[in-house]
Amino acid sequence: MTKARIRFYVMSGVLSLLATMIVPGTAVAQAPPPNDERGAAEVIDLGVPSQVTGTLVDATTAVDDPTGCRFPGNGERNTVWYLLSTVEAVDVRIEASQAMTFAGLSWQPPAQLAMALHRVDIEGDIVGTRCFGATADMLLTGTDMYLLEVGLQSGSPSEFVLDVSFPVRPVNDEIAAAQQIDVLPAEISGTTAFARVLDDEELHAAGSCDSMGRSVWYRVTPEEAADVRIATAGGDQQLRVLRDDSAVLTDLTGCGSQHDLDLTAGTTYLIEVATPFGPGGEFTLQVLTPMRPVNDDAADATELGVPGCVDGTSEFATAESGPTCGSGGDVWYRVAPTETTDLRLTASGSVG
Repeated sequence: MTKARIRFYVMSGVLSLLATMIVPGTAVAQAPPPNDERGAAEVIDLGVPSQVTGTLVDATTAVDDPTGCRFPGNGERNTVWYLLSTVEAVDVRIEASQAMTFAGLSWQPPAQLAMALHRVDIEGDIVGTRCFGATADMLLTGTDMYLLEVGLQSGSPSEFVLDVSFPVRPVNDEIAAAQQIDVLPAEISGTTAFARVLDDEELHAAGSCDSMGRSVWYRVTPEEAADVRIATAGGDQQLRVLRDDSAVLTDLTGCGSQHDLDLTAGTTYLIEVATPFGPGGEFTLQVLTPMRPVNDDAADATELGVPGCVDGTSEFATAESGPTCGSGGDVWYRVAPTETTDLRLTASGSVG
């Protein structure tokens, strides 16, 4: 009798478990997370690396929640809050992640999380906001207060983990700390890993460089005028060049993997190398001083005999001001027939 009764209870438990997994809406409602409101933000001590667990299950939206960053994951701004505590300036990386979840008898992929960093004044009012995805690289001062808001980009709310670390930034992560290039030509190894996108870098973005991504900086002041080719190798990097006139920056190029420039003696130039997408990586910066073709300028045009044939190259040629053929570098030739002549000029090869 006792044996049969035990079997009944076990089978009832199995049936109840299956019903909970299969029938929608059987989950028991829970209270919101304890840090559901910014006034109850959970403190994260930035003194040491750490892992912080949290949940977005049953998180709610308060009427005074800021709206500067969007969390469109489930159609509502259901977020939780953390207070970042530090007594000194600190570089910190916070990565938010969720594990796969089990629902409807199958494993579901992890949700995509997003974060917002809010700087608050002594009264607790938000005075500045910056939006991030699932990874936030931040430079925090020891004098300001910061709130971190975590929400959904996509997927269903569940538990998550915040990994707090303090990565070593490249020494030339900021414009003010640009690495000096003293000798030309130069080949320099560098990395954009753990570099940041800083506000002053975004202010000076030009054209297609609006989203350069993680970047590092180099400075060169040639003692003599120089024609240079600036390029990157060994990675998926982009670069741009700016002229530095007593801290007034002027963009000289758009965004690309290679630029040919004429540098003026005594003028300071800044080179930004960036990884547009992803975590960044190693690269080689090349500042070369190639030999220009002898007929690179119109004033030095090569004389053509009639009839005649001549070999030439436009490699490392510069673009002449005024009307030109194409958008690259130009080389020049001069024809001076002694009498009226019908001419056919034909260029063959990879450039024409």
